[in-house]
This record gives sequence, C-alpha cells and structure tokens, in this order.
Amino acid sequence: EARSVLPCMPILNQVKVLRKCVLDLERDECCAKDYDRHAMVLLLYRECLAKLGALMNKSDARRKAHVEEMERIERRQDALVILSSIFDKYTPSERPAYNKMFEPLPEDPS
Repeated sequence: EARSVLPCMPILNQVKVLRKCVLDLERDECCAKDYDRHAMVLLLYRECLAKLGALMNKSDARRKAHVEEMERIERRQDALVILSSIFDKYTPSERPAYNKMFEPLPEDPS
C-alpha cells in the first residue's frame, strides 16, 4: 500500500508520486464521482506539500509556484467538503463529476 511506502521515500519523491496520483485520478472518468478517494489523495498530497514548504527557504525561487500549488489543492479540498455534504445521501451515479469543476493541474507546477 502506498501509504506505508511513502514515508520511506524522500519528501520530494513523495510529492512527485502523490501529484501524479492526483493528476491520474482527475483524468480517470471512472473515479470522477468517488469523492472519498479524491479527498484521501488530496489530503496526502497537501500534507507532503506542507512538509516540503517547511523545508524551503523564503527566498527560494520555487516558493511562489509551491504556494500556488498549495492553493489549488486547498480549493479542491474545500470543494470536496461542500460536495460531500450536499450529495451525502445521493448514490455515486447521481453525484456531479468532481473532475469537471476545476481546470486540470498544470503538468509542471513550477
């Protein structure tokens, strides 16, 4: 399971792996209404981004891109909280597709 392997990896590799998971999940139409799966991957990715941010210098040239990526992920998480609460009693097939509510993440966050 990825959650047990991730902590063994350097933080930058964790971020890369989880970002790829977010990108792949958002492209996968079969998972577009699986809010729990999206929420879990976004949570793990955001946690890793926060750890990476704590290691960055304030003057790091990548800092701005890092902050923008954190904001994109936080907006997605906020939307999932709202969607989950509104559509809690609906079957997955009746829910709106989460992946249609955002522009895709840029391929290169920097």
